[in-house]
Amino acid sequence: MKKLLTIILSIMLCIALVACNNTTAEESTFAKFINQQFIDEMDSDYLTMHTYLEIPEDYGVDETKVEVSLGSRFDSETLEENKQMVKETYEKFQEFDRDDLSDEEKDIYDTYEYMIELAIEMNDDKYDYYNQLFESASGLHYQLPSLFSDWQIVDEQDAQDLIVLVNDTLDYINSALDYTIIQEEKGLLMIDKDSVIEYCQNIVDAGMDSSILTAMKETLAEAGYDSYIEELEKAFEDSFLEAYQNIIDTLNSCDNINEKGYCQFEYGTEYYSLLLEYKVGCNMSIDEIENFMEEAYNDHIINMMMAYYSNPDIYDDSYTTGLTSYQEILDLIEENMSENFPSVGTINYDIETINEEIASSSGVAAYFEIPALDASTNCQIRVNPNLKDISSIDTYKTVAHEGFPGHMYQYAYMYQNVDSLYLKTLSTNNDFVEGYAVYAGYYALNYLDIDEDYITIYKENELATYAIIILSDIGIHYHGWDEEEFMNYCEYLGLSLDEETAHSQYLQLQANPGIFESYYVGYEKIADLQQEAKDKLGNNYSDLSFHTALLECGIVSFEVIESHIKQYIQNNS
Repeated sequence: MKKLLTIILSIMLCIALVACNNTTAEESTFAKFINQQFIDEMDSDYLTMHTYLEIPEDYGVDETKVEVSLGSRFDSETLEENKQMVKETYEKFQEFDRDDLSDEEKDIYDTYEYMIELAIEMNDDKYDYYNQLFESASGLHYQLPSLFSDWQIVDEQDAQDLIVLVNDTLDYINSALDYTIIQEEKGLLMIDKDSVIEYCQNIVDAGMDSSILTAMKETLAEAGYDSYIEELEKAFEDSFLEAYQNIIDTLNSCDNINEKGYCQFEYGTEYYSLLLEYKVGCNMSIDEIENFMEEAYNDHIINMMMAYYSNPDIYDDSYTTGLTSYQEILDLIEENMSENFPSVGTINYDIETINEEIASSSGVAAYFEIPALDASTNCQIRVNPNLKDISSIDTYKTVAHEGFPGHMYQYAYMYQNVDSLYLKTLSTNNDFVEGYAVYAGYYALNYLDIDEDYITIYKENELATYAIIILSDIGIHYHGWDEEEFMNYCEYLGLSLDEETAHSQYLQLQANPGIFESYYVGYEKIADLQQEAKDKLGNNYSDLSFHTALLECGIVSFEVIESHIKQYIQNNS
């Protein structure tokens, strides 16, 4: 489970470890600094440690000293402590001279510098209570069911910790609700209240018959720890269900809600600009992002129309992949991708269904669980059991996004080939992670035996639509569009929405600022880098070498990725 922005930015800056051989004294000092930050963070945050480390002591982490909890609370004292921690860390970081570092450490330095300077800005006191804890698509209420349903048990300690975490839900959520009440009092609450209440009500209504509880009980039983089931049931009833009822009751009492965008707040446009900078992983201003996505939209429309005019009858046909299972999809892609992507050997993985309640209420088609650095178990891809049309192109692309050559492959390559644990574990920096996975999903369409013009129209139409959505997100939160202005803009660009759909889409963007930027601005930046490489290298270009240069960085800011691609172009010119 990921901490929310004001806290997680400080955490991301501290998860780091560099493998250094034959380093200078300056490099060794930098490595020690980064290593200590890594250890301190693992020591201080149980969920981060549990996500990335199966055997913490192998990484210098004393598991017995780590408090088992869902994370820091949202009271003002804790938030101020986190701010102070970021400032102190930044002061220590500034002691290092980038020129004295190795090339790999310069990548780490640049990414660290980008994130910590952004954290300093976003932690300014004037932005207190701007962070929204209950975003309808990714808020705390949304994260906890997945955390518990997917909990993996390696040993008895994991079983015991699960009970502690479920018991911690009530206090954790109550802390978030206290924060939310203060937000409302300050006029800073921005939430799709009805959507969040409906989601939580479904969980409360399921009660002790919840599939979330059933999943945890099955996990305990399969691991041989049935004796903990009674404790789990009590914790679920007294803490988890009570917490979700408290969310409902608290939000029902909230009336002072901003139903437009961040620009309605005193410093809202400034904060939103920083938020988008965080989302896209590079120093792009709002104007630059707008211009970038407008150009992308125009390119996609031109590409789509060219394919259509060359084959005007193409959309009279209805294409499917002909694949009948998720395994068939992954097998097809894996068999075909070896000439285009560097090898990672055999990846052992399981395809499991998403928890029933989550699948029904969220609409999530699939997701990949980030594996531990020292994982002893198979990788896990979760798929929605309610998806009936496995043979659709949409399903194929989604599975490619999560599996091959998307997230699962990306993490396998990174874990095998990147030395720095910092560049492996900065996974909450979603701009490159998600942008790459979107790119991978579209790239995998090349392996389908479907008319090329049809694939082009499918892809370009979808990308043009997301360009409109991202521009609308900026319109709502930066320019102050209301629902009518949003609908008019969509119609102007050719995206016709009925009133109900427009209302639903507006609420999604308004309540989840920047939700699509990591995915589609990230994709467009990768696509631009690929086109630059093709243009400059000509016959010397290959997808295999480009993908290798793209993946070798680990998870870094886009400025670092761009520098690697420029070096790749120079080396192959």
